[in-house]
Amino acid sequence: MIFKTTVARHRDVAEVEEFSSPVLAHVSELIKGRRAFSVLDFGKANGETIQYFSRFDARICVVDAFDFLVRLSPKVGEKEEVFFRRLRRLAKDYLRLPEGFSFDLVLCWDGLNYLEPAVLRFLSRFLSLYSGSQTLLHAYFYTRREIPEHGGDFSVVGHDTVCARYPSADRKVGHCYAQTELVKLMEEYKVQKSMLLKNGIQEYLFSSY
Repeated sequence: MIFKTTVARHRDVAEVEEFSSPVLAHVSELIKGRRAFSVLDFGKANGETIQYFSRFDARICVVDAFDFLVRLSPKVGEKEEVFFRRLRRLAKDYLRLPEGFSFDLVLCWDGLNYLEPAVLRFLSRFLSLYSGSQTLLHAYFYTRREIPEHGGDFSVVGHDTVCARYPSADRKVGHCYAQTELVKLMEEYKVQKSMLLKNGIQEYLFSSY
């Protein structure tokens, strides 16, 4: 298993981590040979990732969503359905996903770690509107209590290798979502595959019902 952490010299990157991502490699095997495959990437536009998935005749939609989502939280006393309706209007205006279109694969990277439980619950419901009967959702969850202060910028650099670039080397206390919590918060999806990586990241592959 590949695991490498270095200090980056780029002025906008404080830490770089390269690691093996076996579940993402498994996804590559699943989609190999499929035609007109559609990918929703919730990270920043990254040439390496786009080039990697272009080998699979994939249509890629990149939406840098988490800078928007991490700022959301319920108002004091706001009921869940009211909160969801408010967020759905905001998300439709901000994310501008194609109406009536379902994606085959959603890449969330480490962004879900930074969402409040109510926002994670909303996002699962919202994404189900753009999911077919076999949509896959890939995500990394930190298992250690202290997580990077900000989410990383991830890129696929090989068949089973991912590079994460973090804007800060600082850490903060995170939600540290357990699988039992994720099953409740993301009830539109089931865990298809999960693996604990050497660096303490739990790699998940969910699939829609």
